[in-house]
Amino acid sequence: MTMTAPHDPQENATISATDDSTPARYSATRRRIAVCGVVLLFAALVQWHKPIGRWAYGWYYHRQAGGPGISAKHAVQGILPDTILVDTRESAEFAVSHLDGAINRPYSQIDEWLDEFGPGDRVITYCTVGYRSGVAARRLAERGANAQSVIGGILAAVAEAPDWLSCPHQPPAIHVWEADYAWLTPEGVQPIWNSDVTALENGS
Repeated sequence: MTMTAPHDPQENATISATDDSTPARYSATRRRIAVCGVVLLFAALVQWHKPIGRWAYGWYYHRQAGGPGISAKHAVQGILPDTILVDTRESAEFAVSHLDGAINRPYSQIDEWLDEFGPGDRVITYCTVGYRSGVAARRLAERGANAQSVIGGILAAVAEAPDWLSCPHQPPAIHVWEADYAWLTPEGVQPIWNSDVTALENGS
């Protein structure tokens, strides 16, 4: 005769409770990981929102312009004695501040100055964030010049090399064209836009 062990309801209840809690523990762990991820992402955006913004704007306008580009870091390293550094912003923007050693050739007058540069000329162009200079670099490259546009423009360049900024005013300022770009200005630099230029020139 075969003897069957008596059924223990308490044992089954314990096993059932353990099995039921395993998915719950996994779910709680996933929630904690998700919360930590959100917190870390928020902290990164707060800490690095300017570099991220300059990168995003720079690459967007670089792609829109379609010209050959160079990062701000490599532009700093790539300025050689024969490099022609061209600021393609308007003269009022250039007067506020510009990269040391640059010459001003406004984008609005591009058809008037393209012929100044010939095949083989090494040219680095820049503007505020990279669209105007990107178009200029593309058109110069089509004429045979070794032209590249600084991705992220003067904002990225000064963030990479603060001493590169030449500014007659204190505190140093960069013209950012409009208020929407003011938050991209590197630390320690005052952003100004069109409505501020006259006041700055008058010393106020």
